Amino acid sequence: MNKNNWLHIIGRLASTELFLISFLALFWEILFIRWIPSQLPFLTYFKSLVLLASFFGLGAGCMIYRRFARSRGFLIVVFTLIVSVFAFTVLLDNEYIKSRGFKRGYSGERETISPGGYESEFTIEFQGGRRGGAIVIITIFAIVSSIFIPLGIIMADCFGKLPPLTGYTINIMGSLTGTIAFLVISFLRAPPFIWFFIGFALLLWFVRQDKKKFYYLTAIVTILLISIFLKERQFYWSPYYKIRTSEETAVVDVRNPKSNELVATKEVLTRINIFVNHTYHQAIINMGVYNDKERMEDFLNRLDIARGPNIDPYIGFFRRYNNPFQRYFQEFRKTPDNVLIIAAGCGNEAAAAIRHGVKEIDAVEIEPGIIEIGRKMHPEKPYHNPTVRVINTDARAFLQRTDKKYDLIVMNVVDSHSQYATSTGLRLDSYIYTIESFEQIRDHLSDEGAFIMEASGYHWGIPWSFKRHMKMIESVFGSPGENTGWGAGGPLLFIRPMERQDDSLKSSRDGVLAATDDWPQFYLHKRAIPGVYVIIIVIILLISVSSIYLIEPDITEKLDLHFFFLGFGFMLLEIKSITHLSLLFGATWVVNSIVISAILCAIVIANLVVERAGGVDFKIGYFLLFCLLILSYSAHRWIDLLSLSIFLRIVVSSLLLGAPLFCAGLVFADSFKKTDDSGLALGANLLGAMAGGFGEYVSLITGVRNLLVVAFIVYILSFLALLASLRRKRNQ
Repeated sequence: MNKNNWLHIIGRLASTELFLISFLALFWEILFIRWIPSQLPFLTYFKSLVLLASFFGLGAGCMIYRRFARSRGFLIVVFTLIVSVFAFTVLLDNEYIKSRGFKRGYSGERETISPGGYESEFTIEFQGGRRGGAIVIITIFAIVSSIFIPLGIIMADCFGKLPPLTGYTINIMGSLTGTIAFLVISFLRAPPFIWFFIGFALLLWFVRQDKKKFYYLTAIVTILLISIFLKERQFYWSPYYKIRTSEETAVVDVRNPKSNELVATKEVLTRINIFVNHTYHQAIINMGVYNDKERMEDFLNRLDIARGPNIDPYIGFFRRYNNPFQRYFQEFRKTPDNVLIIAAGCGNEAAAAIRHGVKEIDAVEIEPGIIEIGRKMHPEKPYHNPTVRVINTDARAFLQRTDKKYDLIVMNVVDSHSQYATSTGLRLDSYIYTIESFEQIRDHLSDEGAFIMEASGYHWGIPWSFKRHMKMIESVFGSPGENTGWGAGGPLLFIRPMERQDDSLKSSRDGVLAATDDWPQFYLHKRAIPGVYVIIIVIILLISVSSIYLIEPDITEKLDLHFFFLGFGFMLLEIKSITHLSLLFGATWVVNSIVISAILCAIVIANLVVERAGGVDFKIGYFLLFCLLILSYSAHRWIDLLSLSIFLRIVVSSLLLGAPLFCAGLVFADSFKKTDDSGLALGANLLGAMAGGFGEYVSLITGVRNLLVVAFIVYILSFLALLASLRRKRNQ
């Protein structure tokens, strides 16, 4: 066989391996982003750290690949052992690890200082130093990073056997396939047992020729898969949460109404509690047992369940769901013809609306798992009633797509307790609690329409959070609303749009920031990076830099700042695009997956353009990129994307958000094609992406739109770094 044939075979094998390792890197990344926070509830507030840890691990692996490239079997063993030990540790239900989390910042006007000794920055406070929570988070970052280092080494080694741009295109195609694969798995509601099986089965391909390692690793993986299956089999997995239910029943005496003699005793289902990621979320209440207050009170008094001695059980279990419809009847002397329920959950409000004779009920709920539980388990079957239309989407997305007016809009506590996986500052419900969101709700009310929202009692008792609630409601509806009672978790506010009636309360809320679509930080006290984040970020960066220097002392010479800043800027643009498009089209897992896939496709197209054109002048590429960033930043002054039709929204957002990403891809592809060491260049780019993830915390101060300004500055630095690199090469 001649030399050309050997090179062809090696090239095909390297292409296959690069595609596979790229698939696995992305697949395992999403797997850990989904699985780890479901096991450790407090990490739902730090999902992005899992993402950034994977970037760091892959980047560090690429930077040191020359030292370990020949030890591929050893690398697979290391990966498998670290994942197995970590997974077994988490599955053991170690309370020291799982109980790290959050507590209320402070409550009441008198408690102006949190137990930590400083004014609360969040409506809830991370239990960091006192209980070792910060240490747990930093440790998890280190473990996840170490898991991805072997994958980064193998990836860089595969890159070295192919032309740089060809390798990069294969890398992106593998990543795109990994994204789509996990999208399909999420759609099918597959449990973690399936995730781990796919990830390990493909990974073992790399040790297929080493029979001893293959059999040992297969045995370890089999034990782990069985453990995961047994531990997680009682849970239901949705695209957002790990869900389980528990039932509460009561033994009820059935007596003869005339003689009061005991006829029988029977067990009655009273409520089904729903837990997500080990945290109580909501409950299905069996409100159809009795239809009048007296008999319901008598029934509840017989329940063998714990409750406060001074709490009226009728109010706590029943009246809360009747309240919106009774208060509406008191105001307008009629039953609302149609009702919109935001965060409809398992169907309690829909059931109450049916009992009160509402003719049209639109129930919006983002979590498909909760909807399915409501359909299967709610005793009143509200989601089977023809008057109820269940809409599985984000509330903002639904409001943007419908012109329907409602007599009554009911909004439950929308508190996801979970961040976007790709964002360091946003939660799934961040865009619900903004001025613009309340304006949309107001605009969807009929002439005799009212809005009833349940405010979270967890946040209501904090002075600045209470003032923010009131300021936003008053500025949009003209009135702070009327407190009509206490719901399941907080006060029920009855609000009617009107001209401002009372300005006396306005002065008490001066200086309180309102949450907006550009600064959707409803749960953050002020424009600042919270101290707990600053501490964790600084420690992680110090550990990351120190560990790289220990492994690779001459890292300063190998780190290409041009590719580093390209990764930094691209990560900022990607996060900005995902968060903005989530606002335009809904903060659902489907939208996020489609956006990420579209970004990867744009990179592939940019690679093909550079390949076919033979290169793109970097000065032209940067000029177009800077012009598009300026256009995207200033566009909000003369166009309101939310007011456009869906089609125009797609077209305009593709231009304003997609075009800069495409141009950034052109610049990267042209530079990557000319690099002497594609593995090191990729490593620098991935480390820059990690830095870009931390840089996104700046948006907590500046707002989301100003991430474009930060990206503009970072791309200038990448341009200057490229000029300096070219100058050095000319002088050599």
